[in-house]
Amino acid sequence: MTRFAGLPSLAFVPPVLPDELLYSWLGRLVALNALSSPRAYLLQLFETKDIVPGVDLPTRLSSLQRILGESSPFDHADQMIEVATLFPYHRSFLILKRAAAARDILLNGDGKGLKTLIGRVANRFGASPSLRFCPACIERDISTHGTSYWHRSHHLPGVACCAEHALNLVFHSSPSISADKQRLVLTPGVCFAAHVPADPPQVRFAEMSRELLHAGLPPTDPGDLQAAYVAAIRRSGWVCGGGRLDHGALIRAIRSYFNDFESLVHRERLLAPCGQPLAWLRTLWQRPQRASHPICHLLLIDFLFGSLKQFRVALQERIDMEPACRVAAPVGQPQATLNKTPQQSGDIRDRTEALLRNESLSCRAVAKAIGLSITTVATKRRVLGVAISERRQTIDAKVSGAIREALIAGVDPKLVAKRHRVSLSSVYRLRAQIAEPMRLLSAERHMRERVRRREQWQSALDTNGSLGGLELRQISGAAYTWLYRHDRDWLQKTLPLRVWVSQGLRVDWAQRDQHWCDRLQEVFESSHRTADSRRMSKTHLLRALGAGAATVDQSRMPRFGRRLEELAESHALYQRRRIVRAVQQLSPIGHGSCLWRVQRLAGIRSWTPALRAHALRAIKEDRSASPVPVAC
Repeated sequence: MTRFAGLPSLAFVPPVLPDELLYSWLGRLVALNALSSPRAYLLQLFETKDIVPGVDLPTRLSSLQRILGESSPFDHADQMIEVATLFPYHRSFLILKRAAAARDILLNGDGKGLKTLIGRVANRFGASPSLRFCPACIERDISTHGTSYWHRSHHLPGVACCAEHALNLVFHSSPSISADKQRLVLTPGVCFAAHVPADPPQVRFAEMSRELLHAGLPPTDPGDLQAAYVAAIRRSGWVCGGGRLDHGALIRAIRSYFNDFESLVHRERLLAPCGQPLAWLRTLWQRPQRASHPICHLLLIDFLFGSLKQFRVALQERIDMEPACRVAAPVGQPQATLNKTPQQSGDIRDRTEALLRNESLSCRAVAKAIGLSITTVATKRRVLGVAISERRQTIDAKVSGAIREALIAGVDPKLVAKRHRVSLSSVYRLRAQIAEPMRLLSAERHMRERVRRREQWQSALDTNGSLGGLELRQISGAAYTWLYRHDRDWLQKTLPLRVWVSQGLRVDWAQRDQHWCDRLQEVFESSHRTADSRRMSKTHLLRALGAGAATVDQSRMPRFGRRLEELAESHALYQRRRIVRAVQQLSPIGHGSCLWRVQRLAGIRSWTPALRAHALRAIKEDRSASPVPVAC
């Protein structure tokens, strides 16, 4: 142990043991220095007593490092994060901005929003880990280091066994639901738990989780992660026509590979939802900027690469690629331009157009280079006027002409594909070639529909001219809705004007003012008769008057407003009333002269000289009214 010279109240600062949580080290530090009050030692170590020590992601580490000074076993606070928390496990799959924000919370924050920021809450894999241990590790730690401690690798999300001994972990407690959350929990000194062998899939997952924790990977660009995954999927052959990913076949293969995650802790979460199992898979390459849980990444890495080492090699190859080969995302969507300047984005567009205009390259070669499907490349080249060789297919000129005519006639593309026995993508490709006729046709249809809807609405107006707008909407609702969305200016001009008919009734504000004043006096007296313990504030009095008081126009009823100001009770008057009531309640039992009893019963924490003088006057008046022997 190391002698602590900074603070006299701490005798020793223990060293950090291999794979030890900072939570465990703090518990041993507190125990070795015989500190019993959690609020006291948290104030001493973290400079605040309003903090709950986190098992996996503790905060205010800069304050802890500054307090420990030269006696700290860490060189700096960032080393504390790296070797004693679970943040390196999450950092590998966070974008740089999120990782920097999370690091700032760990160093200087209070923990609010941290687990939401890194995706622990939204992914529903559990945000607060429970304390657990391996029986074999407890025995080895005691014999080797003379003490047991909490291991980082045992508290990784989804890990249910020890990767080193292949034994199931033993649950100890859950600090998040403890009645004393601030007290640091130590490991059991003696372990009598049985050594239960774990299933091989659990051991495999625990090994990969531990490897990720100790790998020290920096934040990774989501575009590189996305490209590495999709490239591996393509190499494995999980693609269908047009170079698109075959999600159905991929999901079936992953479920078979992991045996439907039978041995994993979060099996139900991984298989959710029932209608579309493994929905998290699409998020990894379709929405890479979203913070997905490392569990999802680890499972996909295990399936595609077999080990974290092979994944790191593939990811590095992707990062080292020439910029010209990283033009677009490999899933048929433009690559995210995260952290790219406008000049870089413009360069990427220029390189993409250059590849599309290069007639020496086939559509298949261009699609492979920029990561788009062959159909998309062919469509873009047709728009640019680049000559392409027609692929061998069953759609001859007669059939394609019939398809175009059907589309121009307004037939649904799905029905056209079924009628001519071609794929839906072929129909859409032909429709893209007749974009201008389709646009003109759509404008013509819109014009005809507008004329028809106007006639319907005008007919309703002519037939029911005496009705208002609401009644007309009930008669011709479809026409009104269409015109409101597509021809609102014309519709507003045709709506009948609202005519307000005066009934000749006027409000007698003087009479109403007197009415509310009388009701206010009744409420005030009733509250005092029933010894209401609440403060007679304006809000309380108006609420007691009923719902109609909320609409009282006090500007037109000055007497009511003044009376409300007079009867409303301030905080000082409310405290005095509570003192008088306390004296009256204590007087019959002989304690009316005891000031501390009066203060406690009145519920007043701040006992000012003015309140004390008022209490003495109330006691004096109560004695003169009904003298009772004092028994304090």
